[in-house]
Amino acid sequence: MRIILARKKGMCFGVRRALDLAGKAADSGKVYTYGPLVHNKDVVRKLEKKGIIVAESVQGLKKGDIVIIRAHGISDRELEAIKQKGAEIIDATCPFVSKAKQAAKDMEKQGYKVVILGQKDHPEVKGIAESLESPIIVSSADDLKSVRLGRLGLISQTTQPGHKFIEVSEKIRSIDPDARIVNTICNATHERQESAKKTAKEADLMLVIGDKSSANTNKLTELCSEITETKHIENASELDESWFKGKKSVGITAGASTPDWIVDDVIEKLKRF
Repeated sequence: MRIILARKKGMCFGVRRALDLAGKAADSGKVYTYGPLVHNKDVVRKLEKKGIIVAESVQGLKKGDIVIIRAHGISDRELEAIKQKGAEIIDATCPFVSKAKQAAKDMEKQGYKVVILGQKDHPEVKGIAESLESPIIVSSADDLKSVRLGRLGLISQTTQPGHKFIEVSEKIRSIDPDARIVNTICNATHERQESAKKTAKEADLMLVIGDKSSANTNKLTELCSEITETKHIENASELDESWFKGKKSVGITAGASTPDWIVDDVIEKLKRF
């Protein structure tokens, strides 16, 4: 059986940066991440073994604690609450997320009604939305049907598909021809999606590796499923040898929060099959 690896897969720059910052902070005292550092349970467990604990709220934090801001970012209100506790802050927010948040805040200051394309319950979207006065969160162009004429601005969750951003942009323009539109989709997301689709076309079976809570991993699974038989797994322990009977090729891609060692474990197990 031939193993085909997607050219672009796995950890993105923002995730690698966050893990690097966390690694440097380990053993520096009482270290927390504000919320899971990244959307990957295996990574979170590995950090816990290094003494880096997940804090879900500011309660319990105290002066002298080290708090690492997750890659998805947090709201201005949450950041201020952590500062008020006197904790030392290490900002591991992905620079692309920070850019999207700043673009939204600038739009609002300039008098635009900010529309955010994304998942309402996603940490990145919540962190941006809760830093604004009254944003509109949409998941598709259809959600804009009830939006009236006005001065509109648009940004996107960094992991949204490009085609969806185009559709929403066109709808926004039909409502407000002078709308301010800033494409804040991370290029790594587009590259991984295109690479995954290309690999899926060459494979009898596609494996998408990543946490079930990872939005970008779930999107990779959705895209690959439209092309070939696809299995979404979190790690090598979920592999089932029966999946590969009669298969001549298997493609592999991984979400942006999936570290190299998890992908390597999957490949090694496949080779044993």
